[in-house]
Amino acid sequence: TSDAKNTAATTLGNLACNNDQIKIAIAKAGAILPLVKMVTSGTRNAKGQAAMPLAYLASNAKIKMIIAVAGAIPPLVELLTPRKSFGAALALVNLAASNAGDEIAIAKVGAIPLVVEVLTKGTTSDDAKVEVAKALAVLAFNAENKMAIAEAGAIPLLAELVTSGTSAAKMEASEALRRLEAPGF
Repeated sequence: TSDAKNTAATTLGNLACNNDQIKIAIAKAGAILPLVKMVTSGTRNAKGQAAMPLAYLASNAKIKMIIAVAGAIPPLVELLTPRKSFGAALALVNLAASNAGDEIAIAKVGAIPLVVEVLTKGTTSDDAKVEVAKALAVLAFNAENKMAIAEAGAIPLLAELVTSGTSAAKMEASEALRRLEAPGF
């Protein structure tokens, strides 16, 4: 049932949160493809539930490649909305971190305007704002992405976060702005 799948996804996310050995065990057990299927074709709630374990699993370098190859990037980008973005933003941050190929793939499926829209439409979640700023900082490692981030209107929104966000949001927004001004822009 869908309730059982949601519960399983939540449990996997809780297990994978901070333990690389468990992340590897989850991947070896074959959980990635069902989670990607859930984030691709489940209900809106199921997609959100599946995004969190994918986010935690993607913090492992070997597993992030499996997740990307399994096709998780486009449906995770589709989950970016002003109200329900934390899990998807965290998953995209972890997929893109230290992975130029995923930075480009995430941008090519339209993530940058959606990430900026989360800030524009005023998400109420401080955690989501932190992850969105972090996503922009990670995506800003790529020169083409820097231009897209600027064109999407992120710079004034990040500047606003620097002055009025939580301490974590201020730190991530400052990092995004620093990377946007780096050579190659």
